[in-house]
Amino acid sequence: MRPPPPPSQLPRYPVVGGLALLAIAVTLAKWGEHVDVRPLVLVEEVILRHGQWWRLLTTILPHGSPMHLVFNVYWLWVFGTLVEEEFGHARTLGIILLFAAGSSAADYALSYGGIGLSGVGYGLFGLLWVLSRYDPRFRGAVDQGTVLMFTAWFFLCIVLTYTGSMNVANVAHGAGALLGAALGVAIARRRQRAFWGGALALFTAASVAAAGYGRQYVNVTRARGEELAQLGLEDLVAGRNAPAASRLAEAVRVDDRQSWAWFNLGVARERLGQPAEARAAFERAADLEPGSPKYRAAAGRTSQQVAPG
Repeated sequence: MRPPPPPSQLPRYPVVGGLALLAIAVTLAKWGEHVDVRPLVLVEEVILRHGQWWRLLTTILPHGSPMHLVFNVYWLWVFGTLVEEEFGHARTLGIILLFAAGSSAADYALSYGGIGLSGVGYGLFGLLWVLSRYDPRFRGAVDQGTVLMFTAWFFLCIVLTYTGSMNVANVAHGAGALLGAALGVAIARRRQRAFWGGALALFTAASVAAAGYGRQYVNVTRARGEELAQLGLEDLVAGRNAPAASRLAEAVRVDDRQSWAWFNLGVARERLGQPAEARAAFERAADLEPGSPKYRAAAGRTSQQVAPG
Protein backbone atom coordinates (compact mmCIF):
# COMPACT_ATOMS: atom_id res chain seq x y z
CA MET A 1 0.00 0.00 0.00
CA ARG A 2 1.26 3.47 -0.88
CA PRO A 3 2.63 5.24 2.21
CA PRO A 4 1.03 8.64 2.80
CA PRO A 5 3.15 11.74 2.31
CA PRO A 6 4.54 13.40 5.45
CA PRO A 7 2.53 16.27 6.96
CA SER A 8 5.23 18.67 5.77
CA GLN A 9 3.87 18.11 2.25
CA LEU A 10 0.48 19.58 3.14
CA PRO A 11 0.86 22.65 0.84
CA ARG A 12 0.95 20.28 -2.14
CA TYR A 13 -2.56 19.07 -1.28
CA PRO A 14 -4.64 22.19 -0.62
CA VAL A 15 -7.99 20.42 -0.99
CA VAL A 16 -7.32 17.40 1.21
CA GLY A 17 -5.06 19.24 3.62
CA GLY A 18 -7.41 22.19 3.87
CA LEU A 19 -10.38 19.92 4.57
CA ALA A 20 -8.42 18.05 7.24
CA LEU A 21 -7.40 21.29 8.97
CA LEU A 22 -10.95 22.65 8.77
CA ALA A 23 -12.37 19.47 10.30
CA ILE A 24 -9.81 19.62 13.11
CA ALA A 25 -10.52 23.30 13.79
CA VAL A 26 -14.32 22.88 13.83
CA THR A 27 -14.08 19.80 16.05
CA LEU A 28 -11.76 21.49 18.56
CA ALA A 29 -14.06 24.51 18.65
CA LYS A 30 -17.01 22.19 19.27
CA TRP A 31 -15.20 20.39 22.09
CA GLY A 32 -14.16 23.67 23.65
CA GLU A 33 -17.76 24.94 23.46
CA HIS A 34 -16.47 28.11 21.81
CA VAL A 35 -18.61 27.69 18.70
CA ASP A 36 -22.17 26.49 18.25
CA VAL A 37 -21.88 23.91 15.45
CA ARG A 38 -25.59 23.11 15.29
CA PRO A 39 -26.05 25.28 12.17
CA LEU A 40 -23.56 22.97 10.43
CA VAL A 41 -25.15 19.60 11.20
CA LEU A 42 -28.33 17.71 10.42
CA VAL A 43 -30.56 17.83 13.48
CA GLU A 44 -34.12 16.76 14.19
CA GLU A 45 -35.79 20.12 13.60
CA VAL A 46 -34.16 20.66 10.20
CA ILE A 47 -36.40 20.52 7.15
CA LEU A 48 -33.92 20.64 4.29
CA ARG A 49 -36.37 21.83 1.70
CA HIS A 50 -36.56 25.14 3.55
CA GLY A 51 -33.17 25.94 2.09
CA GLN A 52 -30.56 24.66 4.54
CA TRP A 53 -28.96 22.35 2.00
CA TRP A 54 -25.43 23.37 3.02
CA ARG A 55 -25.78 21.09 6.04
CA LEU A 56 -25.32 18.05 3.79
CA LEU A 57 -21.74 19.26 3.28
CA THR A 58 -20.87 20.99 6.54
CA THR A 59 -22.01 18.07 8.68
CA ILE A 60 -18.77 16.27 7.71
CA LEU A 61 -16.65 18.78 9.67
CA PRO A 62 -17.41 18.22 13.39
CA HIS A 63 -16.47 14.91 15.04
CA GLY A 64 -17.65 13.28 18.21
CA SER A 65 -14.48 11.94 19.81
CA PRO A 66 -10.68 12.01 19.43
CA MET A 67 -10.71 8.49 17.93
CA HIS A 68 -13.39 9.54 15.45
CA LEU A 69 -11.39 12.59 14.38
CA VAL A 70 -8.00 10.86 14.16
CA PHE A 71 -9.34 7.87 12.22
CA ASN A 72 -11.17 9.99 9.67
CA VAL A 73 -8.44 12.57 9.16
CA TYR A 74 -5.78 9.88 8.83
CA TRP A 75 -7.61 8.00 6.07
CA LEU A 76 -8.60 11.22 4.35
CA TRP A 77 -4.91 12.01 4.15
CA VAL A 78 -3.88 8.50 3.06
CA PHE A 79 -6.49 8.19 0.31
CA GLY A 80 -7.15 11.80 -0.55
CA THR A 81 -3.57 12.82 -1.25
CA LEU A 82 -3.25 10.10 -3.90
CA VAL A 83 -6.50 11.20 -5.52
CA GLU A 84 -5.35 14.83 -5.52
CA GLU A 85 -1.99 13.86 -7.04
CA GLU A 86 -3.60 12.03 -9.93
CA PHE A 87 -6.78 14.03 -10.57
CA GLY A 88 -5.77 17.55 -9.55
CA HIS A 89 -7.25 19.99 -7.10
CA ALA A 90 -10.53 20.89 -8.83
CA ARG A 91 -11.57 17.32 -9.59
CA THR A 92 -10.63 16.19 -6.10
CA LEU A 93 -12.82 18.91 -4.64
CA GLY A 94 -15.70 17.75 -6.84
CA ILE A 95 -15.20 14.12 -5.78
CA ILE A 96 -15.17 15.03 -2.09
CA LEU A 97 -18.29 17.18 -2.42
CA LEU A 98 -20.05 14.31 -4.21
CA PHE A 99 -19.16 11.82 -1.49
CA ALA A 100 -20.08 14.28 1.28
CA ALA A 101 -23.48 15.23 -0.13
CA GLY A 102 -24.44 11.74 -1.26
CA SER A 103 -23.48 9.92 1.93
CA SER A 104 -24.89 12.60 4.26
CA ALA A 105 -28.18 12.73 2.35
CA ALA A 106 -28.61 8.95 2.35
CA ASP A 107 -27.91 8.72 6.07
CA TYR A 108 -30.26 11.57 6.95
CA ALA A 109 -33.00 10.21 4.71
CA LEU A 110 -32.93 6.70 6.18
CA SER A 111 -31.49 7.27 9.65
CA TYR A 112 -30.71 10.13 12.04
CA GLY A 113 -27.98 11.97 10.13
CA GLY A 114 -24.39 11.80 11.32
CA ILE A 115 -21.30 13.93 11.66
CA GLY A 116 -17.75 13.46 10.50
CA LEU A 117 -15.75 12.51 7.44
CA SER A 118 -16.59 8.80 7.51
CA GLY A 119 -18.80 8.90 4.41
CA VAL A 120 -16.05 10.71 2.49
CA GLY A 121 -13.46 8.24 3.78
CA TYR A 122 -15.49 5.24 2.68
CA GLY A 123 -16.10 6.97 -0.65
CA LEU A 124 -12.37 7.40 -1.24
CA PHE A 125 -11.81 3.81 -0.13
CA GLY A 126 -14.39 2.50 -2.61
CA LEU A 127 -12.98 4.66 -5.39
CA LEU A 128 -9.38 3.54 -4.89
CA TRP A 129 -10.33 -0.10 -4.33
CA VAL A 130 -11.92 -0.20 -7.80
CA LEU A 131 -9.21 1.87 -9.48
CA SER A 132 -6.47 -0.30 -7.96
CA ARG A 133 -7.93 -3.23 -9.89
CA TYR A 134 -8.22 -1.52 -13.27
CA ASP A 135 -5.90 1.49 -13.48
CA PRO A 136 -2.10 1.03 -13.34
CA ARG A 137 -1.70 4.45 -11.73
CA PHE A 138 -3.40 3.13 -8.61
CA ARG A 139 -1.78 -0.29 -8.27
CA GLY A 140 -1.33 -1.02 -4.58
CA ALA A 141 -3.39 1.98 -3.48
CA VAL A 142 -5.56 -0.33 -1.36
CA ASP A 143 -4.11 -3.63 -0.17
CA GLN A 144 -6.00 -6.67 1.11
CA GLY A 145 -5.40 -5.77 4.74
CA THR A 146 -7.02 -2.37 4.26
CA VAL A 147 -9.99 -3.96 2.49
CA LEU A 148 -10.46 -6.39 5.38
CA MET A 149 -10.14 -3.60 7.96
CA PHE A 150 -12.69 -1.31 6.30
CA THR A 151 -15.09 -4.21 5.78
CA ALA A 152 -14.74 -5.43 9.37
CA TRP A 153 -15.15 -1.90 10.73
CA PHE A 154 -18.29 -1.42 8.66
CA PHE A 155 -19.99 -4.48 10.14
CA LEU A 156 -18.64 -3.87 13.64
CA CYS A 157 -20.16 -0.37 13.58
CA ILE A 158 -23.53 -1.87 12.68
CA VAL A 159 -23.29 -4.19 15.68
CA LEU A 160 -22.20 -1.35 17.98
CA THR A 161 -25.13 0.78 16.83
CA TYR A 162 -27.65 -2.06 17.14
CA THR A 163 -26.50 -2.89 20.70
CA GLY A 164 -26.52 0.77 21.72
CA SER A 165 -22.78 0.79 22.49
CA MET A 166 -22.05 3.56 19.98
CA ASN A 167 -24.14 5.50 17.49
CA VAL A 168 -22.55 5.35 14.04
CA ALA A 169 -23.70 6.75 10.71
CA ASN A 170 -23.71 3.32 9.08
CA VAL A 171 -25.80 4.41 6.10
CA ALA A 172 -23.20 7.09 5.34
CA HIS A 173 -20.46 4.44 5.38
CA GLY A 174 -22.35 2.21 2.96
CA ALA A 175 -23.52 5.02 0.70
CA GLY A 176 -20.02 6.49 0.54
CA ALA A 177 -18.52 3.14 -0.43
CA LEU A 178 -21.16 2.62 -3.14
CA LEU A 179 -20.62 6.10 -4.54
CA GLY A 180 -16.86 5.61 -4.58
CA ALA A 181 -17.06 2.21 -6.25
CA ALA A 182 -19.50 3.49 -8.89
CA LEU A 183 -17.28 6.47 -9.64
CA GLY A 184 -14.26 4.17 -9.87
CA VAL A 185 -15.97 1.96 -12.46
CA ALA A 186 -17.14 5.03 -14.40
CA ILE A 187 -13.54 6.30 -14.54
CA ALA A 188 -11.86 2.98 -15.28
CA ARG A 189 -14.33 1.43 -17.75
CA ARG A 190 -14.81 3.86 -20.59
CA ARG A 191 -17.43 1.80 -22.39
CA GLN A 192 -19.56 1.65 -19.25
CA ARG A 193 -19.01 5.28 -18.25
CA ALA A 194 -22.43 6.51 -19.36
CA PHE A 195 -24.23 3.77 -17.44
CA TRP A 196 -22.27 4.12 -14.22
CA GLY A 197 -22.21 7.90 -14.42
CA GLY A 198 -25.98 7.89 -14.79
CA ALA A 199 -26.36 5.48 -11.88
CA LEU A 200 -24.14 7.69 -9.76
CA ALA A 201 -26.15 10.81 -10.59
CA LEU A 202 -29.45 9.02 -10.01
CA PHE A 203 -28.40 7.64 -6.64
CA THR A 204 -27.14 11.02 -5.46
CA ALA A 205 -30.24 12.87 -6.67
CA ALA A 206 -32.55 10.30 -5.10
CA SER A 207 -30.69 10.51 -1.78
CA VAL A 208 -30.85 14.31 -1.71
CA ALA A 209 -34.55 14.28 -2.67
CA ALA A 210 -35.32 11.69 0.01
CA ALA A 211 -33.45 13.72 2.63
CA GLY A 212 -35.26 16.92 1.70
CA TYR A 213 -38.73 15.81 0.68
CA GLY A 214 -39.24 12.13 1.39
CA ARG A 215 -37.86 11.61 4.88
CA GLN A 216 -41.34 11.36 6.37
CA TYR A 217 -41.94 8.34 4.12
CA VAL A 218 -38.61 6.51 3.91
CA ASN A 219 -36.89 7.00 7.26
CA VAL A 220 -36.67 3.71 9.17
CA THR A 221 -35.92 5.09 12.66
CA ARG A 222 -37.71 7.17 15.27
CA ALA A 223 -36.40 10.21 13.42
CA ARG A 224 -39.37 9.76 11.09
CA GLY A 225 -41.57 10.72 14.03
CA GLU A 226 -39.56 13.90 14.59
CA GLU A 227 -39.86 14.82 10.92
CA LEU A 228 -43.62 14.27 10.92
CA ALA A 229 -44.01 16.23 14.14
CA GLN A 230 -42.15 19.20 12.67
CA LEU A 231 -44.23 19.08 9.49
CA GLY A 232 -47.39 18.83 11.59
CA LEU A 233 -46.39 21.93 13.55
CA GLU A 234 -45.89 23.82 10.29
CA ASP A 235 -49.37 22.75 9.18
CA LEU A 236 -50.81 24.00 12.48
CA VAL A 237 -49.13 27.37 12.17
CA ALA A 238 -50.51 27.68 8.62
CA GLY A 239 -54.02 26.74 9.75
CA ARG A 240 -54.06 23.38 7.96
CA ASN A 241 -55.60 21.57 10.90
CA ALA A 242 -56.71 18.30 9.30
CA PRO A 243 -53.32 17.55 7.68
CA ALA A 244 -51.67 18.59 10.94
CA ALA A 245 -53.74 16.14 12.94
CA SER A 246 -52.96 13.36 10.47
CA ARG A 247 -49.21 13.97 10.51
CA LEU A 248 -49.04 14.44 14.27
CA ALA A 249 -51.04 11.27 14.92
CA GLU A 250 -48.57 9.35 12.77
CA ALA A 251 -45.66 11.09 14.51
CA VAL A 252 -46.73 9.89 17.96
CA ARG A 253 -47.47 6.45 16.58
CA VAL A 254 -43.88 6.21 15.38
CA ASP A 255 -42.46 7.72 18.59
CA ASP A 256 -44.92 8.24 21.43
CA ARG A 257 -42.31 9.91 23.67
CA GLN A 258 -42.54 13.30 21.94
CA SER A 259 -44.42 15.44 24.43
CA TRP A 260 -44.51 18.46 22.12
CA ALA A 261 -45.99 16.34 19.31
CA TRP A 262 -48.74 15.10 21.65
CA PHE A 263 -49.44 18.68 22.70
CA ASN A 264 -49.71 19.90 19.12
CA LEU A 265 -51.90 16.93 18.27
CA GLY A 266 -54.21 18.11 21.06
CA VAL A 267 -54.26 21.58 19.53
CA ALA A 268 -55.12 20.18 16.10
CA ARG A 269 -57.91 18.00 17.45
CA GLU A 270 -59.29 20.83 19.51
CA ARG A 271 -59.46 23.03 16.42
CA LEU A 272 -61.25 20.22 14.58
CA GLY A 273 -63.93 20.08 17.27
CA GLN A 274 -62.77 16.85 18.91
CA PRO A 275 -62.58 17.79 22.62
CA ALA A 276 -62.29 14.24 24.00
CA GLU A 277 -59.43 13.36 21.66
CA ALA A 278 -57.79 16.71 22.36
CA ARG A 279 -57.94 16.15 26.12
CA ALA A 280 -56.38 12.71 25.76
CA ALA A 281 -53.50 14.15 23.74
CA PHE A 282 -52.93 16.99 26.22
CA GLU A 283 -52.96 14.53 29.11
CA ARG A 284 -50.35 12.38 27.37
CA ALA A 285 -48.14 15.44 26.85
CA ALA A 286 -48.49 16.35 30.54
CA ASP A 287 -47.67 12.77 31.59
CA LEU A 288 -44.50 12.83 29.51
CA GLU A 289 -43.43 16.25 30.77
CA PRO A 290 -45.08 16.77 34.18
CA GLY A 291 -42.94 19.82 34.90
CA SER A 292 -44.53 21.84 32.09
CA PRO A 293 -47.20 24.27 33.36
CA LYS A 294 -48.37 24.76 29.78
CA TYR A 295 -49.05 21.07 29.27
CA ARG A 296 -50.71 20.67 32.66
CA ALA A 297 -52.96 23.66 32.03
CA ALA A 298 -53.94 22.36 28.59
CA ALA A 299 -54.76 18.95 30.01
CA GLY A 300 -57.11 20.59 32.50
CA ARG A 301 -59.15 22.54 29.95
CA THR A 302 -60.09 22.10 26.33
CA SER A 303 -62.95 24.56 26.05
CA GLN A 304 -60.58 27.45 25.29
CA GLN A 305 -58.23 26.91 22.39
CA VAL A 306 -54.50 27.01 23.04
CA ALA A 307 -51.66 27.90 20.70
CA PRO A 308 -49.34 25.26 19.25
CA GLY A 309 -45.82 25.01 20.50
